[in-house]
Amino acid sequence: MTLISSISKLTTSVDKLAGDANVTKAQLDTKVALAEADVLSAQAEQAATKGYRDAAAAHAADAANHLATVKTGVTYQGISAVLAEKAVTAMDVLVYDTSLDSDGGAWRKRCQHTSWYNEPLNSATRGARREFPAVAVIVAEPGKFTIYDGDDPALPMWMVFNLNNQDQVSIAALNGIVLLGNKWVANAVYGGNGLNILDFVADRWRLALKNGSVPWLVPEMPCIKSGNMTTWFATTTSGPKQFYPLVDYTVNAVAMTVLHDAPVDATTGLPVPTIAVGCGVTGQPNGGTSIIKHAGSVIDIVASGGAGGYACFDLGFGRDGQLVTTQSYNRSYGYVHIFDELPYADIPATTTPSGARTYSYGIGYPSVRGTLLGSPIINGMEIDGDVVSFALSDKLSYLLDDGATKAKTMVAYTVSQYTSGWLVGDMKGAWLASADSAALSDVNLLPSDILKSDAGWTLKSNTTVSGGLLTIDPASDGSWYGNAKFPFQIEAGKAYRLVVTVDSMAPGNDQLWIYLGGGGILVDAVSVSAPGTYEILHIASKSASDITIEDRHNTATTFVVSQFELYEADADRSVNAASLIVNGTITRSPVANGAELMAYSGFNDNNFLSRPYHSTLDFGTGDFSVIGWAKGGSLYDVILSYGDPASSGGLKISTDANLETIRLVVGNTTYTYGDGFRGANSGWWHFAVARQSGVVSLYVNGRLNRSFSAPSSVNGNGANKLQIAKSNLPFPTNAGSDVWTGSLALLRISATAPTLDQIRKIYEDERKLFMPGTQCTLYGTSDAVTALAHDPKTNLLHVGTSAGRSTFDGLVRVDNTETPITTAISAVGGMIAEQ
Repeated sequence: MTLISSISKLTTSVDKLAGDANVTKAQLDTKVALAEADVLSAQAEQAATKGYRDAAAAHAADAANHLATVKTGVTYQGISAVLAEKAVTAMDVLVYDTSLDSDGGAWRKRCQHTSWYNEPLNSATRGARREFPAVAVIVAEPGKFTIYDGDDPALPMWMVFNLNNQDQVSIAALNGIVLLGNKWVANAVYGGNGLNILDFVADRWRLALKNGSVPWLVPEMPCIKSGNMTTWFATTTSGPKQFYPLVDYTVNAVAMTVLHDAPVDATTGLPVPTIAVGCGVTGQPNGGTSIIKHAGSVIDIVASGGAGGYACFDLGFGRDGQLVTTQSYNRSYGYVHIFDELPYADIPATTTPSGARTYSYGIGYPSVRGTLLGSPIINGMEIDGDVVSFALSDKLSYLLDDGATKAKTMVAYTVSQYTSGWLVGDMKGAWLASADSAALSDVNLLPSDILKSDAGWTLKSNTTVSGGLLTIDPASDGSWYGNAKFPFQIEAGKAYRLVVTVDSMAPGNDQLWIYLGGGGILVDAVSVSAPGTYEILHIASKSASDITIEDRHNTATTFVVSQFELYEADADRSVNAASLIVNGTITRSPVANGAELMAYSGFNDNNFLSRPYHSTLDFGTGDFSVIGWAKGGSLYDVILSYGDPASSGGLKISTDANLETIRLVVGNTTYTYGDGFRGANSGWWHFAVARQSGVVSLYVNGRLNRSFSAPSSVNGNGANKLQIAKSNLPFPTNAGSDVWTGSLALLRISATAPTLDQIRKIYEDERKLFMPGTQCTLYGTSDAVTALAHDPKTNLLHVGTSAGRSTFDGLVRVDNTETPITTAISAVGGMIAEQ
C-alpha cells in the first residue's frame, strides 16, 4: 500500500464515519480504531518511503562515484595502461565516437546482415561482442590494426585486421567508414602502401593506390583479416585498375568530412563523406593531396618545389568543409594551404595553389614557425574551427586564419618557457612574454678580465689573447682563418646581446663569425668594414657550452678585438627575433598569485628596455598597432615611445589626467582620448592602439573606446630607438616622470591594424592568463611537440611532449600528465588514447 492510497483510504473512512447518523457508539468506536490504524499504517509507509528515498540517494552517490572512477580510469589511465599491458606499439591511434556520425551512430543497430557481425566470436581476430562499439579505440601497429571496445573500461579487443606489409601511419573514421593510410614499405608489392577504405555499414572494402584502385569488394572484409591480403590483391585484380587513383603510393595523412551537398549512399542510408589523402615521400617527386569527392571522382593538388617535389604530410577539415594541408620537402620547410571551398578541378604543380591562402613555415609572415631558428619539423596538425594548431619540434604553434585578409592572420606560440599571446599580421616585435621570474639586468655575463690572458680560452695557433686584446692573425701560420673559444653555458630560448669592439683590422675580406656553441649556433656574421663597436641580439635555439669568435675567410685578414661582452636580453617572440636591450635591472614577478606569466616592473630613468633604431618601425603614414597589458602606473606614465626628437616625429603612448584617458603622440601631434580608460585602483587592463588608413582606434579591454584621425608620419629617421617604459621624446611637456611606474606584459608592435573581432579575441583569450594560478606553458622542460589531439566535445587541445601531455583550453593549460608521449594522441568526449 502506498502513502497516497493510505491517505485516500483514511479520507474515505472518515467521510463514511461522519455521514452515518444512526451509528451506535460501539460501532463508532470500532470505526475510530480502524481509522487510527490506517493513520499509523500511513505513517509507517511514509517513513519507509523516506528510507527508500535515502537509500536511492545513497545508491546514486555510489553510482556517481563509480562512474567518476570509471571515467578517470578510461580517460587518463585506463587506455594507456591497457595498451601498455597488451604490449601495443602504436603507429597511430584514434578514438572513434560514433555519436559524431551523421545519424548519431544509429547505423550500429542495423548491421546484423553483415559478414563481420555474423562471423564466429572469441577468436584471434574477433572479440566477444558482435555490435560495433559506440566508442571504438582504433590502434595501428606494424602490419595490422586493432579495434578495441571503448564502451568497456577494460578495453577488450573487438576486431583485428592483419595487413601483412602495410604500416598504417594515419587513421580516420566517420559514418561507419574507417580509413587507413599506409606508408612506404621496402620491397612490398601493391599491398605495402596506399589507402584502405573499410565501410562497415555496407560491409565492403577497397584499396586505393597511385595507379588506381580495386572496385568495392562485397563482402570482403574477412579476406584482409586473414593476413593474406597482399597475395589476394596480386592474384585477384588482374586487368586495369579503376576508381580512386592517388597522387602517390605513400599516404601520410587522411581526413574525412560530410559537405553540405553530400549525397546519401543508397546502400548505407548515410551521407557520403569527402576524403582527403596526403601523399608523398620526403625528397621525392609526385607529392601532393588527392581528394576523393563524394561523387566518386578524384582531384589532385600536386605540389612542387625542393629537390624534385613537396609531399603533403598533414591535412584536415575545418568548419564548413574548409581544407587545410601542409606541403613540404623535408617537413622542416614548406607551406600551409587553406582552402575555403574544396577545389573541384585538378590544381597543377605549384607551391601556391590557386584558390588557397598560403602561409610559410619557413620564412615571412604570418609564420607558423615563429622565430626563424634551426629547422623545426611539423609533427602533426589539428583544427578547431578557424584555429589550426601545429606540433612543431620546437614549439606549439597556433594559426588563426583571417579569411577576408591574409595579412591580418594571427599566430601564437607556446613553449615550456613562455607564451607569446596572439600576434597580428606583419609583426615587428613581441616582448615581455616569459615564465621566468629571474630579474633581467645589464651585468656582463662573461668575466670582466676575459681578454687579459688566454686562461680558459681554446685558441687556434694563429690566435692570441693577452693584455686586453684578442688578435686573430691568419698570416702568422699561413692559414685562412683564426679561431678562439671560451666556455659559457648558453640556455636554449634565452635572448642574448653580444658586444664586440674591433680596434684594428688589416685589409682583406671584412667579416667575423660568432657562434654560441663552438660552431653549432651561428649568432651572426658581423660585417666589419672599419674598426668600431658592434652589437648583436640573438635568441639561442638550443643549449650550448661555449662561445666562439672566428675570422673565417681565405685571405690574411687580421682582427684585433678589445671588447667581448655578453648580456641577457628580453626575447622577441615574433618571427623577427629583434630582442630588447636591458638597461639597469628589470623585475619579473607573476602577474597574479600562482600564475606562470610574468609581469615586468621596477622601471625608472635607469631601468627600462630599449631597441636600437631599425627601419621596420618607421611606419610613416601607414598602418600600425601597439597591443599590450598594463597595471598600476600614475599620471603621465609612459608605456612606449619611438621617434626622433629633433624632427618631432614619433610615437608615444602614456596615461593622462586622472588616469582615465590615454595620451597618444603620433608624429608631432598629441591626442588625449579615451573616456573612462581605466580607474586608479584597477588591476590589469588590456589596451590596443591601431591606425588604419590614417584613422587611429583605441581599444580597452576588448572594446572600441574612441576613433579619430591621426595621419602624421611616424619615423625614427635613422637616429632614435624604441624605448619601453621610458620616453625618449621631449614632447608634450608635462609634469610627469616620463617612465612607467606600474607593471607591463605581452607588449607587441605590428605594421598591421587588427579588426575589432580580433581585438576581442585577443582580449578574451589573454585575460585568463592574468588570473590566479593560471598555467600557460608546455608542462616540463621539453619544447618538442610530438603529437596533438583536439577533442571536438570538450574543445580541449591535448599536446604531447617527452615530459607528458599538456591540456589547453585556448592559451591556458588546464591539466597535464607526466607520461611521455612519443607517437600519437586521440581524444573525444574526455576519452584519451595516447602512445
